[in-house]
Amino acid sequence: MKSEDPLRADLEQNALRRVAALVATSATPAELFAAVADEVARALPVAAVALGRYEPGGAVTVLATSNAPGFAVGDRWPREHRGLAARIVDTGRAARSDDDPAPDSATGSMVGVPITVEGAVWGLICAGATDVEGLPADTDVRLQAFTELIAVAIASAESRDRLRGLADRQAALRRVATLVAEGAPAAELFAAVTQEIVRVLGVPTVSLLRYDPDGAGTVVASLNSPEFPVGSRWPLDGPSLSATILETGRPARIDDYAKLPGTLAAAVRQTGLRSGAGVPIVVDAKAWGALCVGARGNDPPPADVEARLSEFTELVGIAVSNAESRERRRRLADQQAALRRVATLAAEGAAPDELLAAVAEEVARILDVTSVTVVRYEPGREWVVVASLDDPDLPVGSRRPLDAPPGCFAAVFETGHPAQLESGAAVPIVVDGDVWGAVAVTRRRRREALPVFAGSYTGRIVLSTASTQDIEARLAAFTEIAAAALSKAQANDDLRRLAEEQAALRRVATLVARTVPPEDIFAAVADEVARILGLPRIEMVRYEDDGTATVVAASGDPPFPVGSRWALDGPSVMALVRRTGRPGRIDDYGELGGTIAEITRGAGFRSAIGAPMIVGGRTWGAIIALSALPEPIPEHSAVRLSQFTELVATAVSNATARAELVASRARIVAAGDDARRRFERDLHDGTQQRLIALRLDLQRIRAAIAEDPQAAQAGLGEAERDLESVLEEVRKVSRGLHPAQLSRGGLRPSLKALAGKSPISVDVDVEIEERPPAPVETGVYYVVSEALTNAIKHSRASAISVTVARDEARVRATVADDGVGGAVAGTGAGTGLTGLSDRVAALGGRISVESPPGRGTRISVELPIATPAAP
Repeated sequence: MKSEDPLRADLEQNALRRVAALVATSATPAELFAAVADEVARALPVAAVALGRYEPGGAVTVLATSNAPGFAVGDRWPREHRGLAARIVDTGRAARSDDDPAPDSATGSMVGVPITVEGAVWGLICAGATDVEGLPADTDVRLQAFTELIAVAIASAESRDRLRGLADRQAALRRVATLVAEGAPAAELFAAVTQEIVRVLGVPTVSLLRYDPDGAGTVVASLNSPEFPVGSRWPLDGPSLSATILETGRPARIDDYAKLPGTLAAAVRQTGLRSGAGVPIVVDAKAWGALCVGARGNDPPPADVEARLSEFTELVGIAVSNAESRERRRRLADQQAALRRVATLAAEGAAPDELLAAVAEEVARILDVTSVTVVRYEPGREWVVVASLDDPDLPVGSRRPLDAPPGCFAAVFETGHPAQLESGAAVPIVVDGDVWGAVAVTRRRRREALPVFAGSYTGRIVLSTASTQDIEARLAAFTEIAAAALSKAQANDDLRRLAEEQAALRRVATLVARTVPPEDIFAAVADEVARILGLPRIEMVRYEDDGTATVVAASGDPPFPVGSRWALDGPSVMALVRRTGRPGRIDDYGELGGTIAEITRGAGFRSAIGAPMIVGGRTWGAIIALSALPEPIPEHSAVRLSQFTELVATAVSNATARAELVASRARIVAAGDDARRRFERDLHDGTQQRLIALRLDLQRIRAAIAEDPQAAQAGLGEAERDLESVLEEVRKVSRGLHPAQLSRGGLRPSLKALAGKSPISVDVDVEIEERPPAPVETGVYYVVSEALTNAIKHSRASAISVTVARDEARVRATVADDGVGGAVAGTGAGTGLTGLSDRVAALGGRISVESPPGRGTRISVELPIATPAAP
């Protein structure tokens, strides 16, 4: 077969003329490609012809064939199976393959020539032969004549397509720009963009997605993709167009979703999409969202689709920016109006409940949220709902533990900062530096879509685009006003309560100052406490030495009547205060055992608080308040209760002191009377009788002087001796009134003299350089004397120690023994230790007795140097 065959040359020329005619008549590419394949097969000595186009991914798509059963129109050959085609696209020149036939072809050798359009290898045409002589050497040159005609046709067609596509895109962009300029609703604009893209770019599916603050994406428009309905949210948890665009801020393309992990990739595979491309929607220099297109089968989206999509996303970005700007202005105006309304209520002194209810309504109005809840934190790690809007699970008055759902309230309380919910936020209400409560909102996630163009666009659109941070900031503006109003209301309440408390305390203090009987003071305190606390049941009890409690006053109709006595044998506030000596509370008597708990529960009371009355350093009694309300008594009520216990303790202390003073004075008077009677008895029974007898002797001696002078002289001597004896008796009596040795030598010799008369060993240590005033010195002497007498009589001790010391202000004396202990001051007149207490109290001093059983007794006395003046 010779290439110089004239007949074959004519055939080629005729074939070229026919192809040129088709090019001139603007035949369709498919018609042109099919004609070229047939003409080449007829004009050239080849057995098979195939014409293909190089794709962006490197594969070759078959466009036309003639006598080539191994190549079907539409087939796509991957790069690794391209052989001859790979050398052509890599070099841009013709190539031969006499020993490397194409797969599934019947040809023995092949020649391929590139189709070059505007300087780039657009495709190729291949011819194959089966005879042993193979293809002529000039086959590539003869094929090139056809490729030149094909290139002209393709360039012309692409130019027309570009012009037509440009016109279509410009018209589509004008329509979208008109919607932007008119401020069309977001739903309408997004739907229009998706429809225009499908129309002018020829892609099968389009989705427009918005990035949410939590890192997910929400579909805001979708066309021909029912698997991605509008309003659906998708986590960006794996490779996807949306994730890549968010991460890079640049266009992205995925050629094959087949093996990609992640939720979004799995959903794409379920739609039948194989590849896709997308571009960011940029608003305020940030990726606001993404516009993505998909392709099914082996055909990826067009190579220039990203650039075409960017033309639309620029308009969408402008529209979103304009809409958000308008929305911000509207929100600001609405918020300012709402804040003014709330501030007006606060300025008018509205009640806290009314103010917080208004805050809930205004927040719901301007934030477009589904529910608003305002809570107040309570003692005992609880919160109570004080305002609620559209939240049936949390009505006003409901009370929950601090960590109960939703957990945002615990987070706000613990940190003092806003907390985020899965679909909302909570912001603290800070009053005077303390977290008073919190406001929580639930975001409105979806609303019905606005009208959109006809088509397969269906679903709902998310309109609540405010971020959680924006919601928190706007809530904070309301909580600041609420906090200021609450602080003012709280201050007013505090002043009112303080005035009421002060008035009540003054009334009680007046009774105390007037030395009203304690039982009258107790009754008055019970009534005043009931009035101040708003609790009608107040009990006042006195603790007895046998472990019981006696009710000494009560208000209202108490379960424990005045005068009744109760054993503290079970859990109760009475027992708790007695045991701890501190304020106590029981918030629920419901499950407690014991007599007091049963009576309290049976009377309809649920909780109680109590405060101790401390008299003389010990818990004398308690004031107890009872409540039948389901919620516990507020913590501040216990503080207010304690203020009254101080006055009651003062009244009890004063009454006790007065009683002790009266008793002490009575004992002192009785002791003085006893001393006078003893002195009178001693003088009458002793000295007086001796003096009478002495007088009779002297009368007898005087009568005997004249008769018997010697006997008279002897009688005078005897009378002298009797007189000396009488004088000694008088001195003994006087020493009982005031020791002469004390007057002459002071405490050291007089106490050593006392110790010398003791049958028990006594160690005396007196460290006094300067003698104290006589009353103090005498008081110390008699205290030590009485203490030694008690020890000798009762202690069964083997040794006693006496120490006396003084400083500039006081004299201290201590008498200690190693006896059996257990000494207790008596209450009857004349009792040893009671007498000591009376003497020390009369001198303005203090006495203490430590006498644990089996560990001896220690009596300590302090007497001031400057003794109190006599009344």
